[in-house]
Amino acid sequence: MMDLIPGGMTRTCVPVAAALAFALLGLGPDVQALEPPRLEGRVMDLASLLDAGSVSRVEAGLKAYEDETGHQFAVLIIPSLEGDPLEDFSIRVVEAWKLGSEKADNGLLLLVSTGDRKMRIEVGHGLEGVIPDVLAARVIREVITPAFKAKAFARGIEDALGLLMQAGRGEVVGASAEAVRPAAGESRCGRRRTGL
Repeated sequence: MMDLIPGGMTRTCVPVAAALAFALLGLGPDVQALEPPRLEGRVMDLASLLDAGSVSRVEAGLKAYEDETGHQFAVLIIPSLEGDPLEDFSIRVVEAWKLGSEKADNGLLLLVSTGDRKMRIEVGHGLEGVIPDVLAARVIREVITPAFKAKAFARGIEDALGLLMQAGRGEVVGASAEAVRPAAGESRCGRRRTGL
C-alpha cells in the first residue's frame, strides 16, 4: 500500500519532484562544462600527442591552405572531456574560436580527446556541401582510427587533414589513407616538405 501525501503525491514522487525543482532552479549539483581553451594557433595540442616537428608541419599546411582557399581549419587535442559530451564541447569550441569567415561559415575543427578515445570533425555550414557528415565520419573511421591504433598519431592527423583539404577545394576524394598518401617529397597536408 502506498502512502499518500496531501495533494495526492506518493512518497516516491517527492524525491523526484524535489530533484526536478532543484534542477530547474539551478540548485542541483555543481556540474561545470569544460571551457574551450583560448585559441593560440591552428594546432592546439594540450595532450602532448604530437612532436614539435609534426605540429609545425601541420600548422604550415593549414596556413597555406587558408591562404589559398580562405577556409580556416584548426586542430584541438585535449587530454580529457572531463565528462562533457563530445558534441557539446566541440560546438562550444567552434563558437568561441569563430573558425572561418562569419559570412561564409567555412571553418572546420578536428577535435581529439585522447583520454576518452573520442574524436569529432565539426564542419561549418559553408563547407557542408563539399565535406558532408558522411565524409567526416569516414575520415575518422578509415583514416584517423587505424593510424591511431598503430600509434601513428601525426600521420593520422596529417592524412585526415590532407583528405579534408582536398574535399574543401571541391576535389573528389576517397576516404582511405592510401587515397591521401603524399607523393615523394610532399607532406600529407599537400605542401612541399623542407629539409626532410
